[in-house]
Amino acid sequence: MTPRPCLALLLVGLAGCAGYSPAPLDDPFLQETLAAPRFDALRADSLALLNPRLAPLRFDPSDGLSPDEAAVAAVIANPELRALRTARGVGQASVFAAGLLPDPQLAASADFPVHDRTGALTATGLGLSLDLNAFFTRRAERASAQADLAQTELDIAWQEWQVAQSARLEVRRAALLAEQVLVARRVAEAQAEGFERVQQATERRLATRVESAARADALLAARSARRDLEGQLAESRASLNRLLGLPPGSAVTLQSDSTAFAGTVAPSPDATGDSLLAQVQARRLDLIALRRGYASQEEALRAAVLRRFPRINIGVNRLRNDAGLLTLGPAISIDLPVFDGGRGEQAAALASREQLRQEYAARVFALRAEVAALVDARDRTRAELADAEASLHELEATAEAMARARERNAADVLAVDDAESSLAGRRLEVLQLRRNLIELAVALETASGGVIPARVSEERP
Repeated sequence: MTPRPCLALLLVGLAGCAGYSPAPLDDPFLQETLAAPRFDALRADSLALLNPRLAPLRFDPSDGLSPDEAAVAAVIANPELRALRTARGVGQASVFAAGLLPDPQLAASADFPVHDRTGALTATGLGLSLDLNAFFTRRAERASAQADLAQTELDIAWQEWQVAQSARLEVRRAALLAEQVLVARRVAEAQAEGFERVQQATERRLATRVESAARADALLAARSARRDLEGQLAESRASLNRLLGLPPGSAVTLQSDSTAFAGTVAPSPDATGDSLLAQVQARRLDLIALRRGYASQEEALRAAVLRRFPRINIGVNRLRNDAGLLTLGPAISIDLPVFDGGRGEQAAALASREQLRQEYAARVFALRAEVAALVDARDRTRAELADAEASLHELEATAEAMARARERNAADVLAVDDAESSLAGRRLEVLQLRRNLIELAVALETASGGVIPARVSEERP
């Protein structure tokens, strides 16, 4: 082979080389990536959110985090979401790769005479060819990659939506738990005072040992309930820190008026089970993502069908035989679809499409059942809360009457303590039901795929 073809091959090979730079998993990388976010630096990012379920928000953490601000901060700063968003780059690279045309193939050969006594020359050959099938399937493959990217985008948006809803819920839950803790502490203090009074009455033989034991049990129960609520509040704070990408033990300041979100949150009357079920397929981002995935598989099947046509390579060859004769002419090669013929790839694509079709139907079925169960639980909890609030008003009136009677020395102190304990217990029950209703409302928003208009009662128990 002459030096000129060798030089051409070398230049082509060097042109195809790609650059490389290492990206080590070292401590500087981890420290930079896992550094606690600065909320005052998230303002610009909060206005540039691309999630279809999260409207851009003017982020102002100076007065503490509101539920919506916590949702936006979690979407921006959550480490798991940051890692998940890198899948967007992989999908974009796949779209780029699917749009590239195939490289031409350059072939060279040399036949050296061995033990020649005739003066034969070295025979050489140089050929350039191109695979035509990629031109036929390029459109379908690019459409498939674009649908895959759309599915990836929607999957990311769906995960962001779930994290945002979790952050909203934790802020509201923390607000209610903080109020429950205050009530539980007052109950425990009141039970301790009542226990002291019963102890003194028992010493003066104005109360029995049975009453004293009952008061001791009530005091232990009140302290246990207080510790349990304090533990739940600590867990809620820890969950919020994790969602926000903050290290354990970080103190997050919440808005002072966040208790407004701790009232009765009830979806508006038009948010019935039937209306939500009718909207869920259009609003759930994960269902839309599945439809994009199905569209991608449709295009993949189309490409598989196109690849069943025989593979065709065309090119041109330049040859010099051992006698020095130069020839130049076209070359073509065609695969003979005798054994494979792309039938296996097409069968796999057909089976994958049917699998996605059935998975979509199963997901819709499960979501309808989930939404229906949440609507039923919400309605039952709402009814229980209405009964508890009505009972709370009655107990408040009774406790006030007993307190006035005690001021006139017309009521037994222990009876007044019992009335106040019953009132405090009912207040805790109302707060718990309100928290349950908030959690069900957020779960219903998440399951239905969008924010449900809500009316918030700021009436405090």
